[in-house]
Amino acid sequence: MKSVSVIIPTFNGERTLPQLLGGLASQTHKVDEIIVVDSSSDDNTRDVASSFGIVPILIRREEFNHGSTRNMAASVAKGEILVFMTQDAIPANKEMIENLIKPLDDERVVCSYGRHIPKEDADLTERFSRGFNYPDYPLLKGRDDIKRLGIKTFFFSNVCSAIKKKVFDEVNGFDAVDMNEDMLFAEKIIHLGYLIAYCPEAQVFHSHNYSHIEQFKRYFDISKSLRERKLLKYKTVEKEGRSFVKEGVRFCLQKGGLIETGRFFVSVFFRYLGYQLGKISDVIPSSIEGHLSMYGGKR
Repeated sequence: MKSVSVIIPTFNGERTLPQLLGGLASQTHKVDEIIVVDSSSDDNTRDVASSFGIVPILIRREEFNHGSTRNMAASVAKGEILVFMTQDAIPANKEMIENLIKPLDDERVVCSYGRHIPKEDADLTERFSRGFNYPDYPLLKGRDDIKRLGIKTFFFSNVCSAIKKKVFDEVNGFDAVDMNEDMLFAEKIIHLGYLIAYCPEAQVFHSHNYSHIEQFKRYFDISKSLRERKLLKYKTVEKEGRSFVKEGVRFCLQKGGLIETGRFFVSVFFRYLGYQLGKISDVIPSSIEGHLSMYGGKR
């Protein structure tokens, strides 16, 4: 049985962390260690971790980086497999870890990621988004799929992922970036000839009811990151967006009628506007960009 280290970055996560840690404690595949890296939370996050026998690693808030913080935790991990999770991803069943790491038995597969099931309070647009990005069928993605899938080939989520530590170390882990560290890692791995597996049986409850402004800022940052890392060259980005709108309208009409469909269009507008501005973020003055980004502008 492969040894597993679970890595969880936290910040003010006292509300969801008990459910996550409790769910990990009852998995059919034993978790050998849990590493919590806390960005100086104001709440009782560290006390929650301690109550489960975990000694959290404390860092200053300004030190957090999606890539380098996870790399730091991985450097002290002892497991053969690194499982990365976020503090608000709750295992949907006891087989989550078992199902997540099963594809890694194939020597060609370096990493895998699980399915996001929307929480009970998720609005209709968020329910559609989770289903669109995390379908109910498995996927195995590699270099040969780039022409067909484009940028979707590199879709990969550290909300619930597993990576072979040996290969993770060999490629120097994640890039030190504010976001999309998972997707950039996937691009690197795939270009090296490895495969990525999507496992719909490995399920976590995870969703967000972002406001329109929050969605705008998220998509601005996503687009900016993709532009800076030259991932926008994969032309299926716009095609994927058209599919999202077409399928989303059908879903919302069926499930919620005209009012919910209207709300979906408003959400799409804010996402699209943020995405388009992110593509030209290099010509936007820092004083303006600070109001467009979730991270306060240029770094």
